[in-house]
Amino acid sequence: MGRSEDNIEKIVCEPGSNRNLLQFSILRIRIKVLQHNPDSSGPFRVIIRTNLNQARRIRQQIIDLVEMGKSYSTDFYDILARYDRRRDEFGVDVLLHEVGYFEFKVRAEGASRDHPWVKWAEGANIGISVWPVEYARHNSIYCAFIRQYLPDKNRSDMQNPELEKTIINLEKQGAYVIPPGGNFKSFQDVLPFIIKELGMKIIHLLPINPVPVAYGRMGMYGSPYATTDYFGIDHTYGAFSRYQTIEEQFIDLTSTIHDLGGKVILDMVINHVGWASSINFTHRHWRKVAQDGKIISPGAWDVVWGDLVELDYRHRDLWQYMAEVFLIWCARGIDGFRLDAGYMVPLHVWRYIISKVRQVYPSTLFLLEGLGGSWETTEKLLTEGQMDWAYSELFQNYSRQQILDYLEYAQRISAGKGLLVHYAETHDNDRLAKKGKTPPKKSTSIATPL
Repeated sequence: MGRSEDNIEKIVCEPGSNRNLLQFSILRIRIKVLQHNPDSSGPFRVIIRTNLNQARRIRQQIIDLVEMGKSYSTDFYDILARYDRRRDEFGVDVLLHEVGYFEFKVRAEGASRDHPWVKWAEGANIGISVWPVEYARHNSIYCAFIRQYLPDKNRSDMQNPELEKTIINLEKQGAYVIPPGGNFKSFQDVLPFIIKELGMKIIHLLPINPVPVAYGRMGMYGSPYATTDYFGIDHTYGAFSRYQTIEEQFIDLTSTIHDLGGKVILDMVINHVGWASSINFTHRHWRKVAQDGKIISPGAWDVVWGDLVELDYRHRDLWQYMAEVFLIWCARGIDGFRLDAGYMVPLHVWRYIISKVRQVYPSTLFLLEGLGGSWETTEKLLTEGQMDWAYSELFQNYSRQQILDYLEYAQRISAGKGLLVHYAETHDNDRLAKKGKTPPKKSTSIATPL
């Protein structure tokens, strides 16, 4: 007589092998054991080996590995599946109460006479991404650049040729001019309309850090992505007060968003800094420098961003510095982050930073901007990297067939690995504006997930 495991033809599991699954609260696993000869298999039991609900322990091990050099131990444990005689299947329901990325695999085990045996389901581990339950639905996103919210933002014509001419003439004489712009208060005034009337749940703020206004700047007022101080706030976004600092005014803004029932995510740029960043003075060894001593600037799509300095993530103290940056912004009321050029930062760095943040703020949302990177990198960051959402590339597809082809991929990834969020346009593209008969009056955008 053959061994009992030889009589088991296959272990079929739902969700199936080589899959990833998105979940919020309860994971239902159902297992069918197919046998060549059920009468000769003998008694056996079905075990699920998993690390579900071990997020806090996993995160702490990642942190200890980076900060203390401690070795990493396994976090997997076994769950015994119950047999349902009526349906002839095994099953288990797991209550999910921790956010993160987990895995499981199924095995059957038993004994025939003196010989114990084990048979595993075929294929790789099954991945499970667990999101914060508050993001289960209604995830419309409103993207805002604070400087655009001037008191006269509702004018039909936003151009001011006289002012622009004056600024140009002054700068030709060597002056540095900061054009007028909106602030936290002027943006706060429109929040009831955005959240209550438009129905936007998530406010996505472009970076609010200080930017170069004199040297190393791009445009009339420096690029918001050329940060000069990760902990600081651009002083033009506040109003001078003897009762509130600019930080307290920003906390007022995030509190207002929360009071209105919304969430707020902040653009965070950690692959590179502005050429005038304080990091270039305090931590010069973090800069990427070529062999000839030239500072390396990042880029994508054959474009080099010359006002930026790329950071070197071979330095672990840089990882710890950035983790502290994220924690400070969470303390100021931020619920999540859009990770600008996130694919350029190594996966193991993100695992550490996200672990560090979620040990204190476990429901923090991480939205990857993966444009310019490969789809494989995006999928890996959404799973092993423990990120939640990523940019959809739908806006880069033009023809009907291109859109259909991409949507098939986007739907599959969104259902199994992480939501791909559709933005109308990004990176100052004006493709849609050119299609219209009249130019848009506002350049804010709305992003919606699938």
